[in-house]
Amino acid sequence: MATSDPLAAGQARWRPNLAGPSRLIEVVRELSGGCVWTQSITPIDMLHALRSECDEVELELARLPAPANATAVGSNGTHVREDAASASATRNEDTSELVSELGDVLFDALMVHAVFSRVYGLDPDAAWNAACRKVEGRTPYMPWGDGSARADTVAEAEAHWQEAKRREKLSLTTTSGLHTVPSEHPVETERVLRPSGPREAACCTPASTSTSPTGNASFTSLGIGFALGVAAAVACRRCL
Repeated sequence: MATSDPLAAGQARWRPNLAGPSRLIEVVRELSGGCVWTQSITPIDMLHALRSECDEVELELARLPAPANATAVGSNGTHVREDAASASATRNEDTSELVSELGDVLFDALMVHAVFSRVYGLDPDAAWNAACRKVEGRTPYMPWGDGSARADTVAEAEAHWQEAKRREKLSLTTTSGLHTVPSEHPVETERVLRPSGPREAACCTPASTSTSPTGNASFTSLGIGFALGVAAAVACRRCL
């Protein structure tokens, strides 16, 4: 008997052992190499598509009641969890549409990377490695740090992020020759500063289409982290 589920039908014909993140990443890779529409879309159009899907998620969130098991921030900056009964009640809400919209965001996020890689001839690993270096460098209190940094409150975590961001910008301008730090005024060395404000959103520059899509094993292994990072960004509004 024929199935009406396109996913189930697809799994029966192609890569039946793939599911979840690995399957989506392979789908995008295949589209990048063999879909005429995918090969024709421009970077700016793909960015617009991603923004549109993020808007759809926001609309769906407005429809749903506030999750009872959401982690709240206490007056002292620490996180406070709701009880198990409230969490159970939230799980009973119909979140199927939210799941669908989040899936669209994940797909479009991977497509953004694929299209930009094709048009600009990017190293497939470059964006993933840049994201890892940036996040790890701005969260030194996590396991990848040297153990000397701490962040027991949201404010302290934000301070680490802003201080690392300030140093990155200073290093960039100094290296490029736009700014030189005089030796008699050394760079401030304190480890944690108070947050200076919300993080700015990054901008991307459009370009015309090119040829020869890219994709390899590294795209598959690292794409999961990128897709999950975009989903977290939609929920937290925390820009890199």
